[in-house]
Amino acid sequence: MISVGRRAVLAGGAAAVMAPRLGWAQSGPIPLAALVPLSGAVGAYGPTMAKAAKAVVDQVNAAGGILGRQIALSVVDSQTNPRAQRRLSCKQR
Repeated sequence: MISVGRRAVLAGGAAAVMAPRLGWAQSGPIPLAALVPLSGAVGAYGPTMAKAAKAVVDQVNAAGGILGRQIALSVVDSQTNPRAQRRLSCKQR
């Protein structure tokens, strides 16, 4: 008689549950948010930073993306405010 341990059953169950999700995770564009200071004390630098991020994303997408997936960039105003940056970074997940 073959003895199957509790860990083996849990690992097999987790693999069975996650297998369909792994397939879903591999399709569609990769979302990427750039927190850029478009307003506030250093807001003058924000548009240049946003253009640089867009240029890099365009270059990667033109070369075929990452593992065949395109990058979807969204530029978000960080307002040059640490509290707003933290709130926005948690919101983007």
